[in-house]
Amino acid sequence: MRRAHQVLQALGLALKVNQVQYNPFDRSTEKNGALDAAKEPGVMIIACTPLVSGWLTGKCHRQPELMRAESWRWRAKLQRDLAKSRALVVELLDLGGERQVAAAQVALNWLINGHGETDAAVPDATNVHHAKESADATRFKLADGDISRLSELSLF
Repeated sequence: MRRAHQVLQALGLALKVNQVQYNPFDRSTEKNGALDAAKEPGVMIIACTPLVSGWLTGKCHRQPELMRAESWRWRAKLQRDLAKSRALVVELLDLGGERQVAAAQVALNWLINGHGETDAAVPDATNVHHAKESADATRFKLADGDISRLSELSLF
């Protein structure tokens, strides 16, 4: 990203946005330095697949048979990570229950508020309800302690 910023800058252009896979389940954007690299020139990170195809809602934990609909490659990864992610999903559900919001909204709020003005999320919206639910994730702010707790639980 630093190189792209330099090349664009030499052309009189600015790198403003970089879309990457980023969510509480996949934090490689933090580990590989992309998030820090984005902060330097003020590039916004747009998180694609922020809800991991609904995984963070707890649906696959409650109904593992739903994983059969996923591609074999994705399904194999999900099955391996089911036990590792259980504590994170339980915390998302608990925090959602406390605030009377969906676990998906808590996960989106973690992305939006966890790194200041650097992150935004682009969740899929397969229906109007999902679109409204995603938009409503901006109507509350997780406490710093909640953000820290989710960050700790998502380090697996």
